[in-house]
Amino acid sequence: MAEYSSTQSAILDVAQELVQTRGYNAFSFRDVAERVGIRSASIHHHYRTKGDLGLAMLARYRAGFNASLMDIDGQNADYHEALHAFSELFASTMGAGRMCLGGTLAVEFETLVPEMQEQVRGFFKDAEAWLEVLFAGAHKVGQLRRCESPAALAATFLATLEGVMMCVRALGDEGRLWTAVDQFKRQIE
Repeated sequence: MAEYSSTQSAILDVAQELVQTRGYNAFSFRDVAERVGIRSASIHHHYRTKGDLGLAMLARYRAGFNASLMDIDGQNADYHEALHAFSELFASTMGAGRMCLGGTLAVEFETLVPEMQEQVRGFFKDAEAWLEVLFAGAHKVGQLRRCESPAALAATFLATLEGVMMCVRALGDEGRLWTAVDQFKRQIE
């Protein structure tokens, strides 16, 4: 992961929180500066444009997410535990009153600079590739009875988690995530 100064980290932390709670197009450098306790011009010293800030934020988020996936791989040999741990990444984000950064930015995709769009695509590809390996392995050892296409299951499961986060935000009831996960598992196990 890239090294950031304490000021850069504070800027990225606040920007990420604002994107996950408000959206990318609903915050400005001034909003970030006020929260960090610096002048707006100081942010431009670290991130010339909002796109540069967004790109650094996404790269850091994606690296952290992938590190979490590696941790899950290292701690969970069992398919059920690994799928639960993956789902917990989304549940803990919701529990913090936030949305998945990848999902939030996917909603605003057309307004992002091309480099950010590529990072958003990369986030989804990384998550789906990890899930595809998980589902393929579970099918191979007989834990999944219905698994014609591990790639399709991966895409469907990720879309389920991203979509349920939107429903929880609009309707409340964080338990909806676990209801959706359990329903998904019942359909394939």
